[in-house]
Amino acid sequence: MIWLVIAEAALELVPDALRTHPSVLADVKRKGTPPGKLLLDTNYHHSAMVSLPGAEKRGRPDIVHFCLLAAMNTPLNAFFKKLRVCVHVIHPKERIIIVDPKTRIPRSINRFEGIIGELLARSGKRKDGEAPGLFTAEETTLAAFLSRFDPSRIHAFSSAGKLRTFDDVLPGIGSGCNEGDIDFALVIGGFQGGRFDGTWQSIVPPGNLHAIAPIPLDAWTVVARVVYMVEEAVARAVQSPSCALPRD
Repeated sequence: MIWLVIAEAALELVPDALRTHPSVLADVKRKGTPPGKLLLDTNYHHSAMVSLPGAEKRGRPDIVHFCLLAAMNTPLNAFFKKLRVCVHVIHPKERIIIVDPKTRIPRSINRFEGIIGELLARSGKRKDGEAPGLFTAEETTLAAFLSRFDPSRIHAFSSAGKLRTFDDVLPGIGSGCNEGDIDFALVIGGFQGGRFDGTWQSIVPPGNLHAIAPIPLDAWTVVARVVYMVEEAVARAVQSPSCALPRD
């Protein structure tokens, strides 16, 4: 199974200290969303965010929305059934949002923000008629989550990594389907600028930090490219008579 982790995501509720700021109150009125369920968004709350630590990596729920749209409606998830997606949030505390494979991500950013806002506000499960499936929030750190994997199969993607071809990065990902239920964790940043800064990085082997392009890419572009490259690897492996994955 391929676990795609959107790490250090710029996704959080508006912090308590900012909920009476004029820009936040104006957004509450515009969207009709209670302050306790409103996602922080630099497009609307920039003036309120000036004093927030690490503001340059916060308040971009659209990044997570684009990444999920790029990942979920793909052959890797819907046909091969070899993809699990989760989102790592760090404010006000670390949590992992696990996305059920059957979830249909709303195309509307407003609808998406409403679902995630309610989820984060109550730290539970959310079923929705327009988006069947589950978003489940686990109160755990990314380091603890990644400790479930064989360290050699944890890979992170960053412009700070070594530029390599995909076959060099994940030589065994396609053939893994022939060797039982092997899990890989592929970590991609879910923020707008800067680099990873979490302690979870100590779990990633030094040689497993990769770049897939000679220039920085948007998070959703990295997600789309990585998912496609995994699909190609799995599609090649599925031709083996011993492979258990579905065939056409």
